[in-house]
Amino acid sequence: MPNATICNTSFANCATPNILHEPTLAPTKEILDAYKSKHIAWEQYETRYLDLLVARAAEQIVDRKLFDVPTVLLCSESSPQHCHRRLAAEYLADQWAEERLFTCEGIPLPCDC
Repeated sequence: MPNATICNTSFANCATPNILHEPTLAPTKEILDAYKSKHIAWEQYETRYLDLLVARAAEQIVDRKLFDVPTVLLCSESSPQHCHRRLAAEYLADQWAEERLFTCEGIPLPCDC
């Protein structure tokens, strides 16, 4: 991925961009499956996922310094409205009192997406 552009951030000058899988921010299979199979609505998914981040103390596990450089949270959803990456970014921004986090669309977080 040395020549990749993700969310309008070019990684062309990165010989080997840092890629980190952070399972602390991943929803459980049960929560994700319940949402994808329409057993729960987005609002229930959001509540369960945020409760999971609190239970995991994600803000203490994820290294805040990772966000000192352009950082992209990836997932399979095409927009932030129904996406765990937005929820994770908003959660971390709130916990860290951070105002520099944005969605790929340039929307400052937290947002009313």
